[in-house]
Amino acid sequence: MLTFMASKSGDTGSSDTSKPIPARPEVQSPPETKKGNKAVRGQGLLDEKETFVGSPPAGTFANISAAQQESMRPLIAALAGQMTNPFAGALAVLSAQTSAPLLAAIAAQTSDWFPSSLVMAAMAAPDISSLVGALSRPALTPQPREHRTPSDFFAKFEVEIRSVPELLKALAVTQEKNNDLKLLWRGQQNADWPVDSSLTRLLRDGGNEVGEEQMMAVELSQVQTATVWGQPIPFGALNFLAELQHQSVPTRLIDVSLDPETAVWFAVQESAKNDNRDARLFSWGRSAAPKRGKLIETPTEIPLARGDAFWHDWTDRDARQRNNWGTGTILQWWNPPARNERMRAQRAAFLFDAEPIIDPRMRSQFTVRFNEDWKDNEIAEATRIVGFPSEHNKRAQHNPDRIVPMFTFRIAAAVKPAIRTYLENKGLSEKSLFPDHAGLISHLRNPALYRPVAVAN
Repeated sequence: MLTFMASKSGDTGSSDTSKPIPARPEVQSPPETKKGNKAVRGQGLLDEKETFVGSPPAGTFANISAAQQESMRPLIAALAGQMTNPFAGALAVLSAQTSAPLLAAIAAQTSDWFPSSLVMAAMAAPDISSLVGALSRPALTPQPREHRTPSDFFAKFEVEIRSVPELLKALAVTQEKNNDLKLLWRGQQNADWPVDSSLTRLLRDGGNEVGEEQMMAVELSQVQTATVWGQPIPFGALNFLAELQHQSVPTRLIDVSLDPETAVWFAVQESAKNDNRDARLFSWGRSAAPKRGKLIETPTEIPLARGDAFWHDWTDRDARQRNNWGTGTILQWWNPPARNERMRAQRAAFLFDAEPIIDPRMRSQFTVRFNEDWKDNEIAEATRIVGFPSEHNKRAQHNPDRIVPMFTFRIAAAVKPAIRTYLENKGLSEKSLFPDHAGLISHLRNPALYRPVAVAN
């Protein structure tokens, strides 16, 4: 989890996950069962080539025209869960050109074929037909210019850490100067990585545009797929997405910690791929720095009355801007109430990856701060969590757009082992941060455990 590009789900740091998302493993079909004289794969009705397995029950299509029967095929395919695209099934349900009476007819006549509750759930599904095309839309955003990489962006205000004392001093000074802003922390194993979510990486690496339309389409399809599979979501979509994040499913959630040293642990976590690369630590204020003599605004925590994916109500840029979604003026963060053992150990919370909204005035502030121009897409490529670049050893300055302060620390690869030893001596280890059964299983998968150890004579 806490992904600071997490190698383990539920982690407050970015672990051994390089920017490219690995190829999605083949989806395993549910086990075949026998029902009457026809093979039924789970609740599925279609084989891999999307042809009917056996014959539909007699009377199923008694009052349905041939054209309507044909229009049902995407719906049935979705319910069967046999489509290759992990999101296509739910999208087909939501976009099927079938009327409510037709769906009711199917539900009434096919109870021995597949549960009518699945069809009725499809009838109640949110209408995201307008978002279906978003997932196949190619990326239109131009690539960043030379010397406008995430690493270039962070280099403008980073602090270099070359020893354990330098790390401890930097953490102490940052908290002393800005502790009242209630900082949140994130560690990433590679200093060149941007700040983004696993869902953004999935879409970007697939050559897709990465906007709210695309992200919402995926989220709604994930929720609807759970319904189609007969899996209830009793505590709302937001808690469901947190569970997906815990299981390493791509979501817009970005893992952070309330504890800086926990985030450091994820930054320097041992990794064959990244041990020779500098790591990076981030911190954001939950509130913007106030004007001199003014009170700090109370940090905004995500509303959790029903656990809804509340941002789905903001269907256009104006609505998102009014609600400070992606603007940086409020750090949208969430501290789940039903915290599992791992999240408690990591003092974990989530930030929300949102399509950045960078208006001309905000862009001009970045230009002045860096003394060079940065375009909207270049800032968004560097960080999906908009923050105002700030110096760690000074009180964060007020800015006209009230953007929350952002701090970053570049940890030299050479000092990673020494920092790991320091943290281990303080009780921060894989065992303490992953105290659950899944953590044990992950640990036992490590090939290094089974290498022969030389014994001195």
